[in-house]
Amino acid sequence: MHFGPIVNDDVEKYLFGVIDDQGAKAVRAFVLGNHADVHESFQDFFEHMATQKLCTPKGLDWIRSCYGALGQVDLMIEMQALRPMHCAMWVEGVREIVSAQDSDAKFPVTVYNAAADPKSTQCAYPQGPPVAAMGSQTVFALDANCAFCASKCALCHCPSA
Repeated sequence: MHFGPIVNDDVEKYLFGVIDDQGAKAVRAFVLGNHADVHESFQDFFEHMATQKLCTPKGLDWIRSCYGALGQVDLMIEMQALRPMHCAMWVEGVREIVSAQDSDAKFPVTVYNAAADPKSTQCAYPQGPPVAAMGSQTVFALDANCAFCASKCALCHCPSA
């Protein structure tokens, strides 16, 4: 943030620094499959994943598309307010760790939905399949060989949805 000639990186240092540090430990716990460590870092994992989804250029543009013109401070406030919404949807879904052996996936968080045509206006940048939509599956690359998937429960009960 810039206040005239003064540059302040407190948001980066105190918000994102903590999320990144705790998130890295949580991702490592999920990759290694240590149940005690996964339990201990469960909330940190989802907060990290939500931040990774929302703090990308696409995520920030999506927030702006929902709220209109926002200054940097208001944008960060909205991003923080939206994180728990995504966390709740992912925690309520069916969660699994899947093999992504030698995957080319390079995006931190990707949402797929077979019912959402990628060429539709619903999916035009910065939109995309909503995490909350029935049939949405969120994929988060943990490393080059593992991915975390969260699927809406309705999809698991009715796979043809």
